[in-house]
Amino acid sequence: MRREQHRSVDASLAALIVGKWQEPAPYTAVLRFDASGTVTVANFEAELDTKPLASGTWALTGSQLTFVNTSGVCSTPVSNQTGVYDIVVTATTLSFSMQNDPCPQRNVIDGETWKKLQ
Repeated sequence: MRREQHRSVDASLAALIVGKWQEPAPYTAVLRFDASGTVTVANFEAELDTKPLASGTWALTGSQLTFVNTSGVCSTPVSNQTGVYDIVVTATTLSFSMQNDPCPQRNVIDGETWKKLQ
């Protein structure tokens, strides 16, 4: 039963995460989490498909979010690809608390709360 409850929590959080999230002002970066498990980040929403800074995969275990960057920023060296964060997510906000992330370009999100765009 616990395993089923855990999956239910993961699925609920995953459903909330899917979409586009913007970094707190004055910054303009946007993260897009797709239901397929892919994640893309760009400096501006309009650049997600044309000029991404990085892309890769995301996964949830409970309220722990794992990023694995496979292209762009944080994709090399391999030791920088994976970042792990505890998250708090609502319908409108996503907060990050770093557990382990060796990539200095990604770990700047530690302590930030992003707002949902869609």
